[in-house]
Order: sequence, then C-alpha cells, then structure tokens
Amino acid sequence: MTEIITMPNIYKKLKDYGLSKEYIRENGLPRWWDEELEKNPAAVLEGAGHIAKRLNLDLRSLLEKGQSVKLKQLPDTKFKYHNQQGSKPPEKAHAIASRIAEIVAMGVQKDFVNLPESVEQVRADILQSHSTIDLSALLDYCWSHGIGVIYFDKYPSGKKITGMVQWHYDRPVIVLSRKQNHCAQLAFDLAHELGHLTLGHVNDGTLVDEEIEYDSLDSREIEANEFAVRLLMGNHNNCLGKLQNVLKDLNPVNGQQLINQSLEQHLDWNCYSQDDYDYLDQLLGD
Repeated sequence: MTEIITMPNIYKKLKDYGLSKEYIRENGLPRWWDEELEKNPAAVLEGAGHIAKRLNLDLRSLLEKGQSVKLKQLPDTKFKYHNQQGSKPPEKAHAIASRIAEIVAMGVQKDFVNLPESVEQVRADILQSHSTIDLSALLDYCWSHGIGVIYFDKYPSGKKITGMVQWHYDRPVIVLSRKQNHCAQLAFDLAHELGHLTLGHVNDGTLVDEEIEYDSLDSREIEANEFAVRLLMGNHNNCLGKLQNVLKDLNPVNGQQLINQSLEQHLDWNCYSQDDYDYLDQLLGD
C-alpha cells in the first residue's frame, strides 16, 4: 500500500533536521499557502516541492519514509571559520544562501566584467563617478560589473554566516548577512567580499565567511581586510584601526534597505518563473 504523505510528517522530519514549523511556514512555503491545503495530498506534494526548492533540500529525502532530510549537492565551497579547530560548517545557512544566490544570478542583466588586479585601480574607478566610497558607491560598482548583491539574514537557529561569494552562470553573487546592518559596516563587508574576488580567492564555486573579523589570523582573510580598508580609506597608516573607529562612531543607518532596493532596480524580473519571482519578492519583503 502506497504511503500517504502528510504535512505533519513533513514538519516532523524538518523539525528533526533543525527547521521549525514556523520557519518553514515563513520561509519555505509560498505566501498563498493555507492550512486547508494541508488536507489535500496533491497540495502537500506541491508544498514539499516548494520547501525543497527554496531551502536547497533533497526532495526524495523529504518525502520517503525512513530517510533523514538531506541537502542537495551544493557548489564546491571554501569555509572561513570563526573557530577552525573542531568547528562544523553552517550547513543550513549555507544551503539557503546558496539557493538565494542562484536565484539572484538568474536575474542579473549585465554580463560579468573582470575586476582590476589592484585595489588602487578599483578605488580610482569608483571615484570617477562618486565623491566618496560608501555602500551606495560600492553597490553601483558591483552592479556595473555584473555582480549581484543581496542582503539576507532570515536563517534558522544554529550557525549563521556573515558574507558569501558564489559563482553561478559565469558570474559571482555576493550575499551579506550581518545582523549589525548599518551602512558603514555593510560597506566594509561588501568591500571585504570584493577583495576575495579581486585577489582571486574565489574563482569558482563558493566562499563562505562565517564571520568577518578584523583580527583574523587566516592569510586570505587578512588580505581581504587590507583590501577593504584600502578601498574605503585609501593609503593610511594603521588604516584598519582608523576604520574600526569610524565604524563605531557612524550613525547606524540601515544598509539592508539600500542593498535590496538596488537589487530590485537591477534585476530582470521577467526572467523568473512564477515561483522564483514570488520567493525572491517574499525574501525582500515590503
């Protein structure tokens, strides 16, 4: 006898995996989903498909009895850990961010333009059209080079990420996720991820920064930090210390809205399926 798939069973599997029913309802299912649909087996299968696609889960593992929930195969990934020894990667956050990056990449209209080889040239290029290098200027620069940028921080409980660069369709997408999301801090994070790209730290696949730390001992993190401060402040002695003081003193203006408004303006929304359109619109909110 064929087993009937029910939403309570699916919710139970996902809870065991670490995703609450509340998180699934808010982030895994479409806005139009209604509890009445959970009484319809065909609708339940459709709902499971939405959950698996949006959260980068293997659909078969979600549906088959006796199987634990598994992730889909993700791009080759380099993780930069806050605590490397004995630390496990933030797999749920990584999977969700990876799917978001993939959707953003679909809608970027401009072909990727290779970045200059030096931070001095990147800074000079930006200053040709902007009086200062801030979050808005960095966003304009990224989009002009075919680099998508999105802010997202609605991860489930457990380990989060701060920043990520992922390649899709021969272009990189940057996902920023720091909870402290004022413009100055996100400008540093975006400059840091641009550093990873310019310095050749991530030429394909994915690089995940679990945290972006000023005092990291990782050689590539040090290089990306130095790139960021030189891009934002030019050539200054002890520029990292000066930048830290600047970030502390600046008014905490919300940068999330600026990033995602820029995203909405630059995407080709007509390229999306209805489900991907609805999901991205749901992510961005009002």
